[in-house]
This record gives sequence, structure tokens and C-alpha cells, in this order.
Amino acid sequence: MTPPEGEILALTGLRAVAAVWVFGFHLHIRAPIVDGPLAAIFQAGAAGMTVFFVLSGFVLTLACRDGPDLHRFARARMARIYPLYALAAVMALPWLLSSAQSPLAIGTTVLISGLMLQAWFPNLFNIWNHASSWSLSVEAALYAAFPAVRHVLHPLPEQTLIWVILTTMILSGMIAGTYYIFPNGPGFAFQYATPIFRLPEFMAGVAFGHLALRGVQVPGWLPMLGVLAFATLMIGVEGQGLPTMWAPLLIPVVGMAVLHLTHAPNGLLSARPVVWFGRISYAFYLFQFHVILGLPRLVDLSVPSYWLVTIVLTLIIATAAHYLVERPARLWLLRTRPLPRGRPA
Repeated sequence: MTPPEGEILALTGLRAVAAVWVFGFHLHIRAPIVDGPLAAIFQAGAAGMTVFFVLSGFVLTLACRDGPDLHRFARARMARIYPLYALAAVMALPWLLSSAQSPLAIGTTVLISGLMLQAWFPNLFNIWNHASSWSLSVEAALYAAFPAVRHVLHPLPEQTLIWVILTTMILSGMIAGTYYIFPNGPGFAFQYATPIFRLPEFMAGVAFGHLALRGVQVPGWLPMLGVLAFATLMIGVEGQGLPTMWAPLLIPVVGMAVLHLTHAPNGLLSARPVVWFGRISYAFYLFQFHVILGLPRLVDLSVPSYWLVTIVLTLIIATAAHYLVERPARLWLLRTRPLPRGRPA
């Protein structure tokens, strides 16, 4: 059975789960509120970016099952991510302007970030890093690579696609290993946030997408077993370790999950509240740091209150940004040749 066209609600719901995991990680490392197993899960939340990159490759493959029109593809990608990205960057300007950088350095940073190229410059990782904007820069690079990746993987048979996935797992493991083999190398940001190092995760998503288009399905118990095994491992190591260390293990778990969820219309991840949050999750992700870092400058809160206020305020801002900026801007940018109804972009 080939995947349905249009938005797959369970995959939108999976985006919600990944966004909550990453958000919880960002809060936990600044204001720990729990101990024990749950703390270990939060501590490993940066690995949630692997979920996003695999899911991105998968969804793009399904959306472009007939082959991408390159011009239309580029415009759809830009309409999808850039309006909110630009708004988040403008709202984060006070952090950049208050830094000790020279006017020339500030202008260069703005230009590089405006072109979404900052992930190629690891030294910019902690400068004007509005809502981990490195990941949007990585996404832009992966979007640019997608037509070529799809062209290579599209004709491959199922067995070869499985070997491709295994290769991406090996490559991800090797990339993580370089951080420990060369401790005096370029540093964490180079290994963690450079697009070429995130390409294997995306390629795995594209390969899983082609498996889905060939009718491959997996039973629900298989990804659930993978999730439980991964959670048990994270609890065992207390969530420690470089986030990309866990990519080789997460790639097959996420891949099996998306293969199953593609044909699971009535599960928990397809519930209306979860899907709704999945739809605003991009805005939620983009504006989380504005609240996480900005709120302590305005008011002194206890840890529980900080979590509660941060969650509520980020949710309000994300909802407003989604409905007042993201959706209208996207429709306006695509107004001359709108996407088919329900087609993910």
C-alpha cells in the first residue's frame, strides 16, 4: 500500500513530540525540575534533532513522489520556513546588538544568517543563535541537496535502500566518533551543527520515504520496541553523551516509526490537539529561546514557575506567529501557483 497524498496527520503529530523533547531539553539544562529517569530523557533531548532531519527527508520524498519541479520546490521551501525565520531573527537582534562584536562583525553575522549560511561557520553557533537557527541553516542546505539525493535513491530497489540506511547509520556513528578521537579538533559546533554532518540523517529519511512509496510497512510494535529500548538506554546512561552519538540508534527507530505512522490514521499522534501542536511546532521551536533566555531578564521566578510561564508564553507566541504570520505569508508567497490542497510543504 502506497502512502496517502496530502498531510499525514500522525507525522505532523510526531513533529509535536520532537518539538516537546527538544524544548524540554533546553529548559532542563537551564532549570532542572526533575530527577531520575525523566531527567535522563530530558537530558538527551538534543537528539530530537535527528527526529526532525529524518522526518524532513521522509516527508519531502512523499511530497515529491512524482519528482520535484526545482523552481516550484525551492519557492515552496522558502515560503515554508523563511518568513518566520526572518521574524525570529529580527526579534533576536537585541541579543546581537548588545554583544561585544564590532559593527563590521555584527553586519557580517546578519548577512550570513540572512542567507541561512551560518551553519557552515561553526564559530557563529553561539552568536545570535536565535532559536537554534543553526538547524534552519542545516535544513536549507538539505533542501538544496534533496533533488540530487532523490535522483540517486529513487531508482534503487528495496534491498539497496536498506543498505543505504545502514550506511547512513555507520556514517553518523563515525561522525560522532571524530569528536572523541580528535578532542582538540574544530569543536562541538563543527561536529554537531555542520550540514554535511547532518546529511546522513536526512538521506536515511529519503531512503525510508522511498521504501514507503514501494509499499513497505512495519507493525506498530516494532517502532514501539525501538522507542522503549532507546529510552531504557538513555535512562541507563543518564542522558549523557554527545547528541549525535545517538543518531545511529535513532535513525532506524524514527524510520520504522514513520513507516508505521504513514498508515496509522487513528492513533494518539493523529489526535486533534497533538496535530494542532504539530502544525504550530515550527513557530514554537523558533521562538522558544526568545522566551527561555528573555524571561529571566524580566522577572525572577522559581524553577516550577519558570517552566510554567515559559511553556505558556511560548505557546501563546507560537500560536500568534503561526496564524498571523506563518500561514498568511506562506499563502501569499505561493499565491500564483498554490500547492495542491493538503500537500505538505
